[in-house]
Amino acid sequence: MLTTFTGLFTPMPRTKVLANRQQLILDSARALFGRYGLEKTTVEDIAREAGISKGAIYLEFPNKEELYVAIVRQFKDSELSRMTLQVANAKPPVLPRLNEMLLEHIMRVYDHATKQVHSPEALLHVHKLIKSKIGFTVVLRDLVVQMLEKASANKEIAKGKDCKWLADLLMANIATLLPPYPRNSTVYDGFLPRHEFEENATELLEIFLAGLTVKR
Repeated sequence: MLTTFTGLFTPMPRTKVLANRQQLILDSARALFGRYGLEKTTVEDIAREAGISKGAIYLEFPNKEELYVAIVRQFKDSELSRMTLQVANAKPPVLPRLNEMLLEHIMRVYDHATKQVHSPEALLHVHKLIKSKIGFTVVLRDLVVQMLEKASANKEIAKGKDCKWLADLLMANIATLLPPYPRNSTVYDGFLPRHEFEENATELLEIFLAGLTVKR
């Protein structure tokens, strides 16, 4: 007679799997990358920090470089989601909305750069691996073009101005407000106080956008 045991094959709850495991790995890697940088952090270090096996990490990410990219991609997705919504909802006058959008992004990058010595998110605009994998700057430029086109349609910009050309000029200007910061020898040392950096960023953006504004 075959005896059936109720619940014998009921699966035990699994932890640190799928999305939960992936986020645990990302959080642990972010902490270590921010503290020690990409080169000095090993997969073994990340596994130890996360309390899982090295093999579990390789189930989610092929190598630590892809893990590094995934961390920055989370930041990129968050920024683009916010800015895409701002572009879609921008009401006249549009140029001040563009100013606010860019200043908010600049300060978010600054906060990452000053929070941890080697914050991956701070290298969104400059790290060769990140730029090639993510292409954030290209998408940001497209959003800037859309905002400028809205401003042009609202007659906030002098007639005949090429919005794509203006976007390129604006991107070149804000590059001085992103890592590596020109007043510092490295991205990480000698930061201006946050309020002073924000004042400088605000002034630079206002000067550029004021030059576009049609006097009414």
